[in-house]
Order: sequence, then C-alpha cells, then structure tokens
Amino acid sequence: MKLDETAPGPGTNVAPWKRIVALSAEKNKAALESEFERLGAKEVLRSLSRMSLKEQQQMFSLLDAEDASDLLEEMPDEQAAALMEYLDPADAAHIVEEMESDEAADLLGDLDTQDAERIIAAMEPEAADDALILTRYDENVAGGLMVREYLAFQDDQTLKEVITDLRENADEYRGYDVQYAYVVSASGTLQGVLVLRDLILESDARRVSEV
Repeated sequence: MKLDETAPGPGTNVAPWKRIVALSAEKNKAALESEFERLGAKEVLRSLSRMSLKEQQQMFSLLDAEDASDLLEEMPDEQAAALMEYLDPADAAHIVEEMESDEAADLLGDLDTQDAERIIAAMEPEAADDALILTRYDENVAGGLMVREYLAFQDDQTLKEVITDLRENADEYRGYDVQYAYVVSASGTLQGVLVLRDLILESDARRVSEV
C-alpha cells in the first residue's frame, strides 16, 4: 500500500499529529522518522499531546528504545507517566533502560507503585538494581537526590574505613565525577555530606557522622 493512500503527505492540509497517527498505523518507521525530522522536536511534542494513549503507544512501538527514551524525557511529567503506565511493561522497560539514571528514577517515581514494579521486574538485572536503589527513597533521602554514580557511606563508619574503601575500589571510583560523599543512616536516610578533602585533615579514628 502506498503511503499517500492512508497518510497524507506534508504538502496536504492535514494536522501533523494526524499524519503521525496515520504513519504509525501503517507501521512505516522510515516515513515516521522522516516526519519527525521535518517537524522538529517542538511540533512532535505538540502532536503527542493531541494523540490518545493508544495512538501514542502505537507510535512508540516503532521507535528504537534510545529514540523513545529521548522523546519521553522531553514530554511533560504527567503525560510521560500516563504513557508508561499504558505501555506493555517489557516495552516500557526497554525505554527506561536507555534513560539517564536520575531521569529514570524521576519517571518511575511518578508512576503507580504496581506499574513501576512491573516495569522494574521486566528490566535487565543490573538496570533493575539501579532503579530499585533510586526509587525506594523519598525526596529527602540520598537515593532520590542523585544519579546512580555516587559515593555514600554509613554514618557509623570511621574515616579509616572510608579511606580503605576508596583505595580498594579506586579503579571503579576513578570515573566518578564527585568531590564529596553522602552520609546515610543504616536505613538509607540522608544525614549529611562528607567533603573528600576532609579525609586527609581529620583523624581516621573519627566516625563519618562526627566530621
């Protein structure tokens, strides 16, 4: 079937969102991507706001997970959450796995608890672990305040224990762009911040909570 039989081209007087819906119904991925490039991000987002959840789902099913995640991150929070709850958990999981860790945590935190759990259950184990760490916290605790790549130590640890950990995991931590670590309680509640330079200025017998 030719494209113009079901999907009016850009030269016709048809609303952009209707062209996107028609192309999605045809499962014409190449033409859909071309339409996105022609319209630009703002018009694509405007078109999405006119589409039903079923129409959005049909469109997102044609996109690569990376492209879908980029688009989802630009959508209003409420609209993005509604779509994620509508998608099949496996499809939603592929999209979340492509998102930045803090963006993924924010999105999952906006979802109904059961929907978020279904999506996390469908994710790859490592990505699921990251998501669980970040989404189990409220905004006033450490996990909800940062991206996945961070340093955190319990408040009852000594500075000597912290220094030992830093040295033993130097290869891993070297890629972290941090100048401080978070101090958390045994339950994960954020207690404060430890400036890393203080490690060499304080007695290593002191506890993290005392610095």
